[in-house]
Amino acid sequence: MHDVAIIGGGPAGSAAAIALSRSGHSVALIERTRYGAPRIGETLPPDSRPLLDRLGVTKQFHAEHHVPAPGVISAWGDDTPYVNDFIVNPYGDGWHLDRTRFDRMMAMHARDCGARVHEQTRVGACSETAGHWQLRMSSGVDATTLQCRFLIDASGRRDSALKRRAGAPLVYDRLVGITAFIPARANINRYTLIESVPDGWWYSALLPDDRCVVTFMTDADLARTGRKDLAAFLLNHLQSAKLTASRIDAPRTDIEVSIAPAMSYRHERSHGDNWLLAGDAAATRDPLSGQGVCKALESGLAAAAAIDGALEGDRNPLSHYSSKLKSAHDRYLRTRTDFYRAERRWPDSPFWQRRQRSN
Repeated sequence: MHDVAIIGGGPAGSAAAIALSRSGHSVALIERTRYGAPRIGETLPPDSRPLLDRLGVTKQFHAEHHVPAPGVISAWGDDTPYVNDFIVNPYGDGWHLDRTRFDRMMAMHARDCGARVHEQTRVGACSETAGHWQLRMSSGVDATTLQCRFLIDASGRRDSALKRRAGAPLVYDRLVGITAFIPARANINRYTLIESVPDGWWYSALLPDDRCVVTFMTDADLARTGRKDLAAFLLNHLQSAKLTASRIDAPRTDIEVSIAPAMSYRHERSHGDNWLLAGDAAATRDPLSGQGVCKALESGLAAAAAIDGALEGDRNPLSHYSSKLKSAHDRYLRTRTDFYRAERRWPDSPFWQRRQRSN
């Protein structure tokens, strides 16, 4: 019997595991992978430094040698790129993350803090009995049952029993991201690049192994193509993104390309008496915000604080957690609308027309 079981070993789940373990609770962190496959990277902004300090991972983070990110270049609303330089930020540079290394580092720190980390483990049946949860877990051919008093779903966008219990999410768009990892041209700058185009926008960043992560953000109905044709689709649209194309070696159509949902949504209900949604399981934001990892770390810490109170018999922190999540998401939606309305060069484009409207 654990005090808390956490499904999902990404930033939100690991942050919650670290905080709860350091508060003296017995924690199981369940991750379906071994942190081996590539994960889509992201720029971690300078303001994340206090979060890393709070989690006690600053030393381990710097040992991973993520690529410093001096700022963001935006070609948005105008043909002339705008530079947002982090040199004016009191925390200095941000970083281009190798997400696989970052996520594994966080999970291993949770283990060092006392959490029991189950890698390459899937949760099957999940049932509530007599005030506690029973989770049927499988790892390869082995199966076991884990019991806990409180359950956190931090499994991201995947369907789950707790998300179904929370009800259908409020979905605000149809955004998807089509991503490839392509060798970078020599001596490119380390700035994150955001470039808008008629059918969406591009994100690119330099990774530690001299590759660029390149992602085309568009709507699902505008990207109707078979998975075998994704590379051709990506390269065809890359022709309209001259700044992005200038950062990478000429890619071939045999590059590995993936597509993933990136729509914004929020569950109307994010907690119950002995369960809670955290990170992307509770609410997601447009990658344009550049706050994905930060939001996940903050969500994990907030979830841990709420559960710490709930395990002591005070349910008010759970309601407060849900209320703050809703308020933050409402503010985010207003800001998202303002950003998209700043791009008016393609008034006949369905992608941009949809984003000129209020939520």
